[in-house]
Amino acid sequence: MTKVTDATLEAGLWDRIDEAARARKAGETFHRSTIDELAASRPWIAYRYNKR
Repeated sequence: MTKVTDATLEAGLWDRIDEAARARKAGETFHRSTIDELAASRPWIAYRYNKR
């Protein structure tokens, strides 16, 4: 469970949830990142999805 929590925090999940909630409250559209966008800054995603 600790590893799952660490991975969640490292991935910035709670920050994204907060951003989405704020955008919704403000009536704005929240940008949802694609795998290609994430792979550029996270090598493990590029490796997992063969986006190298």
